Amino acid sequence: MPEIVAIKPGTCDDTSWFKPIAHLWVRSAPPWISFDPDTPKYQQQPSIAELLELWKTSQKA
Repeated sequence: MPEIVAIKPGTCDDTSWFKPIAHLWVRSAPPWISFDPDTPKYQQQPSIAELLELWKTSQKA
């Protein structure tokens, strides 16, 4: 399994290049947050296998 690194996009100077592969823990999001309807949403934590599959799919696009 490849190493996984999580970087919060807010820590970058330019976040325009960043597109998330999924939104996690949306059940605890404030009501004023809007999510991209084309990005998968998870109420809780999905499995690492599911996230890796989403990442692989996003790299083909």
